[in-house]
Amino acid sequence: MDLKVTTKLTAKAGKRPGKKPDMNKPPKRPATFTKGALRPHLWHHPDPEIHAKHHPWQMAKAQAVFRSEDWDLSFEEYCDIWKDHWHNRGRQPENVCMTRVDEELGWEKSNIEIISRKEHFLRGAQRRALNCGRPRKNQVKIKKMVAK
Repeated sequence: MDLKVTTKLTAKAGKRPGKKPDMNKPPKRPATFTKGALRPHLWHHPDPEIHAKHHPWQMAKAQAVFRSEDWDLSFEEYCDIWKDHWHNRGRQPENVCMTRVDEELGWEKSNIEIISRKEHFLRGAQRRALNCGRPRKNQVKIKKMVAK
């Protein structure tokens, strides 16, 4: 029995012969975007400062939802809170961040304050030192400082 196998080879494997990309068509949407997903880089506002605040607002809201915290801040309220402090945001201890006054309550305008990151970290360390069953070395020092 004689089997005859024929294959058609093109110049480049995997490409259709004669098919060229159409340069007039927009490129296809990246696979990272799914239908209905939020795309904050596409949200536009005429004022560049307000536009720059939208993505951080979405990220803060998403983080609160992830931690099962109540989030009752609209975008306008968020902008109003940050209006005098926006240029001082950052990751250095002297920069400022938004925090809650009472950790038991949600993120609402009456329960929010803008403080330095250094003060924010000190508050967190004090809270952990008071709530922790077995204190770590540095938390013992903080407990002594709080007790004085």
